[in-house]
Amino acid sequence: MKHFSPYFIITLANLPVKSKECPVCTGAFKTSLEIIKDLDPVKNNLVKLYECFLFENVICLVYEILGESLLDRMGRQDFEPTHLCKLRPVAQQMFQALSALKSISVAHMDIKLDNIMYVDEESSKIKLIDFGLALKTKELLTGSDIQVIPFRAPEVILGLPMDESIDMWALGIVFATMCRGDFPFPCGTEYETIRGLVGNTKQLEHVNHLFDDDDHRAFNDLLKRMLEVDPMNRITPSQALEHDFITMRHLSGESQASYAATAKIVMRKTQLKVMEVDPPAPEHFGQRSDSEKISKMSEDLPNNQAKGKIP
Repeated sequence: MKHFSPYFIITLANLPVKSKECPVCTGAFKTSLEIIKDLDPVKNNLVKLYECFLFENVICLVYEILGESLLDRMGRQDFEPTHLCKLRPVAQQMFQALSALKSISVAHMDIKLDNIMYVDEESSKIKLIDFGLALKTKELLTGSDIQVIPFRAPEVILGLPMDESIDMWALGIVFATMCRGDFPFPCGTEYETIRGLVGNTKQLEHVNHLFDDDDHRAFNDLLKRMLEVDPMNRITPSQALEHDFITMRHLSGESQASYAATAKIVMRKTQLKVMEVDPPAPEHFGQRSDSEKISKMSEDLPNNQAKGKIP
């Protein structure tokens, strides 16, 4: 359940708690608050988590308020394919997020359309959210049942050794879905997905050659490198940040000047002021008792509850 205030979303997790100790330092909630605490959420496009506390055996997580998810925006636009000029800033920011996670050997493990959110309606600034399943890569167990099926990497399906490159695969599925307006492979079951991977490689290439121009060729090359079945050959976040589709080196010719100018304008919309993407926590946070926090937050809640996240 989520409640809105001007600066934060308060998530109330109604879970059984056997001890009076706040679970911020134990169990799954250690992942949410501790595993990425050393990463700059603004620079690395990660959701800002402010606090975790226990109130009457209810776990309360407080984090910054964001806009709509990629899934929400695609639904609002009737799942029309996303123009590459609008997809590029999402890609650049997500590669930065994955690069930061890789630097501390962390796998997000739940990258999907509804876990990438826009900061607001006016910009192209996005944030990666929901670190409830994130783990250090050394803790990943072969055969683990992770990732939702449409975004599940082949090595996860086949029960093979895995690392943070499973996030790059999932992100590739996100971009392919944005580009075509639908999942690139069948996803009813794992069997359908694997069969689709084997039989529909040419279909994936066709989908991303919607227009025979340099930008679509660059995107198609990037996507194929993200969706390498062999994780050892899959592109890394740092390599992806240097790919032509992100740097736009391929758009340097005179014939591409107008298109390149449009692409650069959209990219600049990701550059928000720090105050806009990282509002300060209210003074009472960290100073009041748990009951006082709940009371204060309740005063700011609107009558209508926020719509829950689409699974």
